[in-house]
Amino acid sequence: MTIPSDASSVNSNEDADDPKLALKTDLVDLVTNHNTLLAHLRDRDDGRLHSVQVFTSTGANTWTRPTDVISVVAYGVGAGGGGGGADTTDSAGGGGGGGYCWERIDVSATSSATATVGAGGAGNTASGAGSNGGASSFGAFWTAGGGTGGGGGGNDGGAGGTASGGNVNIPGQQGGNGTSTSDPTGGNGGNSILGHGANMGHDSGGGSPTIEAGQIYGGGGGGGNVQDGDGGAGAPGIVIVLEYK
Repeated sequence: MTIPSDASSVNSNEDADDPKLALKTDLVDLVTNHNTLLAHLRDRDDGRLHSVQVFTSTGANTWTRPTDVISVVAYGVGAGGGGGGADTTDSAGGGGGGGYCWERIDVSATSSATATVGAGGAGNTASGAGSNGGASSFGAFWTAGGGTGGGGGGNDGGAGGTASGGNVNIPGQQGGNGTSTSDPTGGNGGNSILGHGANMGHDSGGGSPTIEAGQIYGGGGGGGNVQDGDGGAGAPGIVIVLEYK
């Protein structure tokens, strides 16, 4: 929005008390202030996405704040739990999916933080429960828990991972239960917000049991099928940091 070049001029013949003159002067001030504000906003970088850091290596990683970054959106999921191992008659439960956290954080006074990525839980190779998935976290801001390992032959699926500390906290999905029907199937792995749990498998006509692993990121491993089938591994977690000027 611009103003005519003569909009700021005032006719010296006009009466200083003329209401039209006062209105014209107010309009000039309003337009001038409006244009100044627009120019100021165009020159500002606040709120613009500057860069992204993604952490997928399991364990502790160091996030370092880039120059000029004043806030971040940090989010991620915990790892999936491993599937339980089947016995000779009963299939096992699937591992739970990892929890999910999301948070907008003012980091103007923070130079670095630890971004921890949870490792996927191992599937059980005997007739027992799978291992729990590891938690993912961003500093002390939030923690996305890993899924619980699925139970051994004939047992329930593992619970989904917990989530706490973020602006948004969503638990992972529970893994499916194993069955002991005429066509036993291992329980499916639980989903996370960022990953799909393993599909349930089954033993078809005496063939070799399938081993289904969770899909990235945070999916639970599938439960083992009959004939002492092994459970599938849970998928690892992830931490993603969007950085804003």
